[in-house]
Amino acid sequence: MKKSFVIGWLVLLVVGCGSDTQKAQEENSKATNANIEATTTGGALSDEQVAVLLSQKIGQWEGTSVIKGPDGEVQSEFPMTDTTTWLEKGKSIEMQVTEKLPQGDQQLVLTKWYDKEQQRFLLTRRMENEEVPAKPGAYETYDADSNTLHGVVVEGLPPGMSWTWTSEWISQDSKWIYTGHLRQDDKIQSTRIDTIQRIE
Repeated sequence: MKKSFVIGWLVLLVVGCGSDTQKAQEENSKATNANIEATTTGGALSDEQVAVLLSQKIGQWEGTSVIKGPDGEVQSEFPMTDTTTWLEKGKSIEMQVTEKLPQGDQQLVLTKWYDKEQQRFLLTRRMENEEVPAKPGAYETYDADSNTLHGVVVEGLPPGMSWTWTSEWISQDSKWIYTGHLRQDDKIQSTRIDTIQRIE
């Protein structure tokens, strides 16, 4: 498996400036209101709910990624940045993520949008100089009870390997916490925790 693929999907965050950031912050408070809580009954999200959830990620972010081994020991830690903008306002976003690795910066581009028929968010991921993938390689579902997103990679992993994550927006601190697990044959190989905060 290509190292860049594994690292690349590991930055599925946990995913614009100026007035867009201010508007996003105002819309973020709506995420705890009934327009999001209504999803607890199941079914597809409304256009307004999708717009609110996506708006939480709009802006410039910086933070740290920590990767732990199966024993919980820290294997690596590095800074990262994320600039997220609208591709289509209220409907889709693009996340430009830079991982500041010891061997040099790695830049990734992720896109995210909602599919009402599938009732989930779909995601693509590519290196900065690559073409946009023809189909999504991962998806996220929203759990209104816990206000978290749960994701899984569905394309490109070797047999027996899985990558799953949870992503949580902490509105009072204006930050995202993303926790991902790489498993082989249901055994955890590594855990990645990204914590990023919006830059004012």
